[in-house]
Amino acid sequence: MLYFLLSNKRKILSYVLTFLATAPIVSAQILLDNPTSYNSFSELVTGIATFIGGLAGGLATLMFTWAGILYMTARGNPEQVSRAHRALIYAAIGTGIAISGAGIAAYLSGLFGGGGDGGGGDGGPGV
Repeated sequence: MLYFLLSNKRKILSYVLTFLATAPIVSAQILLDNPTSYNSFSELVTGIATFIGGLAGGLATLMFTWAGILYMTARGNPEQVSRAHRALIYAAIGTGIAISGAGIAAYLSGLFGGGGDGGGGDGGPGV
């Protein structure tokens, strides 16, 4: 490796100087627009959590409705009642996971500076 560096020092030096000379020009011409409406990582996490929470809430409503339909159409059939009971339990578990996911997202948002007050996170002045 050392031999390669010593034998090609003119090439390496010319590459480094070319890079250093053109880097300010190239970087000055690049302007990237923000394709989203989020200005920080915490806003992005909150937006994703809100979207997924909305989907989970709609799905939970459908699952509870399906479990109710299964209960109404069971007519005392133990197998059908058991199926409806499992659907109800799974809907409740899914709702709990969705709610805890929103809580975890809110925690991460606060952890990464989503408080917005610039302080210690408790709403008081930062010291």
